[in-house]
Amino acid sequence: MSELAAKFRTPDGTDLYVDRWAPEGEVEFVVVVAHGGAEHVSRYAFMAERWNAQGGYVFGPDHRGQGRSGGSPGHVDGFETYAADLHALMLDTAAKDPSLAPNRVPWFLFGHSMGGLISLTYLLDHAADGGRELPLRGAIISAPLLGLTMKVPLVKRLAAK
Repeated sequence: MSELAAKFRTPDGTDLYVDRWAPEGEVEFVVVVAHGGAEHVSRYAFMAERWNAQGGYVFGPDHRGQGRSGGSPGHVDGFETYAADLHALMLDTAAKDPSLAPNRVPWFLFGHSMGGLISLTYLLDHAADGGRELPLRGAIISAPLLGLTMKVPLVKRLAAK
């Protein structure tokens, strides 16, 4: 397993920190990781190591405002922005390395918690084009952030407005 870190500039100019884990041998599949809220993609190195052992090339960004990426800490205008960032990074990665081309190896999306919601948003945003730009073979969605489990006090809701 070899780990590479890099920056990726989104179309709106926000710099995202990206971790990439490459297998020792030939790439058999690609996994894109969308991490949960208030964390960073490096937290998933243990999963990347297991996928690398099976020939998987694994990568993912620290989402804007999270981890080591730029952007307003903890803020995004909408989850569509996270999904657009992910899409731009995926297209860039596929274009820069022919061994990762989606017509050569299958691509999968893994999202946990907030990353699960980002992944679902991504899938919905790209369902209309049938995945023609970047076909995914599948998605793994772990505990997606689809709602809050506790009631937010009125004072906090008012303060947020």
